[in-house]
Amino acid sequence: MNSTLTEQDILDSIEKLGLPDRPPADPFGIRSFMGMNVYTTPPDPPKLKLSANAKVSPKFRADFDAWLLERFGTQDPLLPKGSAFMLRSLNTLIMRPEDVGVLAYIGA
Repeated sequence: MNSTLTEQDILDSIEKLGLPDRPPADPFGIRSFMGMNVYTTPPDPPKLKLSANAKVSPKFRADFDAWLLERFGTQDPLLPKGSAFMLRSLNTLIMRPEDVGVLAYIGA
């Protein structure tokens, strides 16, 4: 399924969930870029996971979920690789973690 998010969709979600007062510390140490706060998207969720109702050991669950992830991959990302969502009204950029890593690498 392919969907298009609008700025209003994101603003509505932020209104429901709220944003922290400042961007959380990320492993790359980037909290702002060109004066805008930088937030990272959560990891892409796997397409399939073992049901929470399945009565299996934690080790089996972890191993099977890892196999499912390797076999079927993750759901389509919120943002395509190499892109960012800019919320001018909140002076905020939302980016994939690996793209924030690129900014850190180039010394932004």
